[in-house]
Amino acid sequence: MTDTPDVYEEIRIWRDEQLSEAAYHPAKLRELHDHVLTRTAEAALGRFSRVYGEPPVAFNWFVMGSAGRMEQASASDQDHGIVFTEEGHEEYFLGLGKELSDGLYELGYPYCEGKVMSSYPRWCKSEAGWFEQLEYWMNESAWETIRHLIIFMDGRTVLGDDTLLARSKGHVFKRVLQKQDVLCRMEENTRKRKKAMGVFDQLLPEDHGPHTGALQLKETALLPFINSVRLMAIEEALLETSTLDRLEQLSRRFPGNTDLPRWRTDYENLLALRLRLKEANSAYEDVHYVDVKSLGKEDKKQLKHLLKEAGRIHQQIHQKVRKGCSSHAISTNF
Repeated sequence: MTDTPDVYEEIRIWRDEQLSEAAYHPAKLRELHDHVLTRTAEAALGRFSRVYGEPPVAFNWFVMGSAGRMEQASASDQDHGIVFTEEGHEEYFLGLGKELSDGLYELGYPYCEGKVMSSYPRWCKSEAGWFEQLEYWMNESAWETIRHLIIFMDGRTVLGDDTLLARSKGHVFKRVLQKQDVLCRMEENTRKRKKAMGVFDQLLPEDHGPHTGALQLKETALLPFINSVRLMAIEEALLETSTLDRLEQLSRRFPGNTDLPRWRTDYENLLALRLRLKEANSAYEDVHYVDVKSLGKEDKKQLKHLLKEAGRIHQQIHQKVRKGCSSHAISTNF
């Protein structure tokens, strides 16, 4: 592929050709998405620099959400930000952020409805600006601000100086180490879990709307793992963003905890099951829904097991953090 005016179309065609093979293999799909993001970022920087010049200072373009965790399904939307070293260059990097957003959109990645994109000032700041933003999010009591902080902590570098993002996250880790209030608010923000099974272990699909008869895997199974593991990772100041990598690092840090490697295996199986049960060309809004009636006996059995494990990790970790919040001393002995 070459960096031509049609470079985004070239990347899109190549991505679509590879997707049919990668769509049912989590590791291959992660590699594919990562290659596409990296190539798109390089192309966007090249196109923008030819018109507006090279970046005036060092910067970091990072992705968040499922891309930050390297857990995208076949379809994914955009969540990304920029941090640059010195103030006074906001206009340049906001323009670069727009080029990046538009490039991803041309590839079929929908714009983020919540505007979590580096084309918006909230997500495109100098390092000092990010420190100020993070301080505000950590001190402000609104639900939305802690949600933004949670999103940020899944940020992963795609292009640029990785130390910029690491230093910003270190600012949050330092606060968590000094005071438990931030982690407590994160726990409260992610406490609610969508019910997936009834008292007799029956699956509880959507009963109205366009996905009637389907189970929402993201809210019922994926998020309980993602949110619980993130709490543990932030408490331990881990820079890893993938749920699987976070669980691996936690297992090494706490070798006596037998739950951690089991949860990692369960989550890996959950990611594989999600891909196996969905079509490679599923639209973004449909990718996390599974038609319950279409499930075979073995798939339904595995899904029920994984839903139960999602409930266990959610309950165990959230209760531990809440207990630490009430006693003002969160234990790191996971």
